[in-house]
Amino acid sequence: NYIKKKQVEVIVVDHHKQGKNLPDAFAIVNPNKKNDNSNLKNLCAAGVTFFLLVSINRELRKKNTNFSKPNLLNYLDLVALATICDLVKLDLMNRAFVKQGLKILNNTKNDGLLSLINESGIKEKVSCYHLGYVIGPRINAGGRVGKSSKGTELLISSDKNLNFVMAKQLNEYNILRKKIELKVEKEAVLQVDNNASVICVNSDDWHPGVIGIVASRLVEKFNKPSVVISENIDICKASCRSVNDFDIGNLIIEAVEKKIIETGGGHKMAGGFSVKKNKISELKKFLRDKYNPKSFEHVKYYDFDLKLSSIDMNLYNEIQKISPFGIGNTTPKFLIRDCIIKFPRIVGEKHLSCIVSDIYKNEFKSIAFNATDNSINNCVGSNIGEMFNLVVALTKNNWLEQEKIELRIEDVIKN
Repeated sequence: NYIKKKQVEVIVVDHHKQGKNLPDAFAIVNPNKKNDNSNLKNLCAAGVTFFLLVSINRELRKKNTNFSKPNLLNYLDLVALATICDLVKLDLMNRAFVKQGLKILNNTKNDGLLSLINESGIKEKVSCYHLGYVIGPRINAGGRVGKSSKGTELLISSDKNLNFVMAKQLNEYNILRKKIELKVEKEAVLQVDNNASVICVNSDDWHPGVIGIVASRLVEKFNKPSVVISENIDICKASCRSVNDFDIGNLIIEAVEKKIIETGGGHKMAGGFSVKKNKISELKKFLRDKYNPKSFEHVKYYDFDLKLSSIDMNLYNEIQKISPFGIGNTTPKFLIRDCIIKFPRIVGEKHLSCIVSDIYKNEFKSIAFNATDNSINNCVGSNIGEMFNLVVALTKNNWLEQEKIELRIEDVIKN
């Protein structure tokens, strides 16, 4: 409203669920508006922006047949990056964005992205894993530690020397972010009320840049929707992550309408809001029994039984034909029975590295991420020599230009 009074026309591009009132903007481009019928509700904001640019191109071409339009397909690398990092569902449109975007990304002319890929040590073709777990966190890392413009500066810069420096800075910020995140996560876990169906934790010394990641960790650990609040003197910032059968975006809208929180927005799996410090207790009461799962029983899902002897590069390549994988098209998981765990050791502070073998001496190098935060390390470490049933995903490792299949251990089931 303030900008409009200054005679500036504003177009809002968004993808979050609409609350009661919309701002008085020149236009609001959002597939999640209540009156929208585009059927593109799963787009992230970069996907919405891409379609806006496509529409602008089309209109300019109508008005001027000599209009030299840019080839927008060349920017699908950024759309793919955002689509994976924002954890939106890989429906037909988003899957197309990511699949084609990865092709562009692996031949990208974006100097900033190339600098970050090199600094990250990626030697093979960039995949969804790299977008979500390697490149994305580094671009976001600046914002996590108070330098939010760095990611943008890198992506729009064509100065190779400057990009080299910025990529190194973002890598350093990411290391710092991990340290801050680990401290906040440990403190947050100690606050969790196991009787509450929606977790809500808060503290006045938690960095607002890492609360979203910590909320994700709490969801992974407790399998419940989670809210993490960074307190301030008056207005506090909160970040939320959810589970598959609970819409956190609708919950935020309800809390705004009931005036429990000040402002907020989100989609099914994630969101954020502002809340007054003196209303946090009321918010916790509001959240406590909002989630009613059919069961808190831990069900172990997998797609197919597999033997270690069946795993090879051909199988891996066949699986990749149904990629890209992400929300709505998860990486296939396999149950491998009667496995022996050899040489378990902790790497990177909390990941478990080991060799998975069978009685026929078929074996694969394997890793279980964040194993010290769950029961995998305790189960394996205290029962060496026993046989286990493992739920795994297949990954490919390129080391010294040699391709090898490795296993990512998702779960362990004792015989």
